Amino acid sequence: MNIAAVAVVVPAHNEAEHIVACVRSIRVAADHVGPLPVHTVVVADACTDITAALAAREGAHTVSIDRRNVGAARAVGVLHALALLGSTSGIWLAMTDADSTVPAHWLTRQIAWARRGHDAVLGTIRLAPASQGACRYARSEHDAAYYRTRPAAEDNTAWEHPHVHGANMGVSATAYHHVGGFAPLTTSEDHDLVARLTQAGHRIARTDDHPVHTAGRPRPGRPGRSSPLPVPTSENVRAYRAPGPGRRAVSGPHPCDRGVTTSAGSGSCRSRGFRCDGHRAQRRATSAREPSEQGLRPPATPGQRHQGRAAGPSGTPPWSTSSARRAAVRHQR
Repeated sequence: MNIAAVAVVVPAHNEAEHIVACVRSIRVAADHVGPLPVHTVVVADACTDITAALAAREGAHTVSIDRRNVGAARAVGVLHALALLGSTSGIWLAMTDADSTVPAHWLTRQIAWARRGHDAVLGTIRLAPASQGACRYARSEHDAAYYRTRPAAEDNTAWEHPHVHGANMGVSATAYHHVGGFAPLTTSEDHDLVARLTQAGHRIARTDDHPVHTAGRPRPGRPGRSSPLPVPTSENVRAYRAPGPGRRAVSGPHPCDRGVTTSAGSGSCRSRGFRCDGHRAQRRATSAREPSEQGLRPPATPGQRHQGRAAGPSGTPPWSTSSARRAAVRHQR
């Protein structure tokens, strides 16, 4: 494919805290593909802060809508970008999220794949560092599942990962229009587009060579991004309650890592010096499991503990309390 121009589309909802870093990282990536023209379009969806003003100050084209729908926001951004460029021929559409930062070679690698005949490129993400003192349970669970299919470093094999992220994807405008573009979905609009591209027979590259750093913040129904972490719901919070004696609690990201409010407030319960309902339930469930499940030997009965052991002072049995043994010693003196 001969690339004539690139359009970067960024949906955003109240991202004043992150949009400047996002647009600046895109500008750096655009410098690496010059003199190819790159247009960045930020779609401010139902924003009540200064996201749009900050994006415009950094040189991005901005569009304001009031849909609260990430699929609709991406579609509007693509339409605006193509209207600016006046054509779909030779146009490459790159997608990211407003709370993400792209690497300097982000567009260079996507364009290289496109020139080799691919119609879409799916990249990977890296979670931004967690806030200081936050529980690391969700991050470790995410990483264990995310990298499960990645080959070992010594294999020297490219990782054709199974992931789809709206924060790191690119598609030719021709292929995009062929499958109908983004559907107005509040979540999984990226998966839906890729499924239709696959069904239509378009060539899709999956690569880990230009990962995007993104915030690991679950936001249900948030129009600005597709979260890499699970969203807390009443169902998965209840999963942490002990399911019964001798049974394991259901594993998964801990509720306090995902902004679930406890009786003492929101945030990480460990960083605030107390255990939330989820942590207490996990502890109860673990203690309710059989000793063999915990990797421990069953506790011995008093008779088993006494068997083969000498009696204590003055015939005090070895399972007596420490205070009783001390009293017996004092009596002998």
